Amino acid sequence: MKRRWLLGGAGCLLMGYAVLGALADPDVNPPGHLAFLAAVLVGHDAVLMPLAIGVGVLLGRFAGRVRTVLQAALFVSAVITFITLPLVLGPGRGPRQPWRSDDSGVRLRPPAEVRQDASFSAWSIANASSANV
Repeated sequence: MKRRWLLGGAGCLLMGYAVLGALADPDVNPPGHLAFLAAVLVGHDAVLMPLAIGVGVLLGRFAGRVRTVLQAALFVSAVITFITLPLVLGPGRGPRQPWRSDDSGVRLRPPAEVRQDASFSAWSIANASSANV
């Protein structure tokens, strides 16, 4: 119990430090940040979570034996899409090659390949976990 209070207190101190630092910075736009946080909150609670719960219910009712594999594949695909979508869309970049992440020549893989890898990884995880049961 004492460890929980220490970790909670450390987290509150770090958040307070971040807020004070942001308020002291002249380039920070607090109303813009608050609007962004409100949009993220509404988007998460009103759109993303009901969608995820609905997909979970549908998988639970209709997927049968492959439910675990489908859940793992959907989860991994969603996480990889969430991470790679800003890199693929490239907001704020000029009209360069769309798959180039920067000027160093490093290229991103196409989303189809990323999704195939994610599905295979989810399938492997699900089969490994079901083999040990």
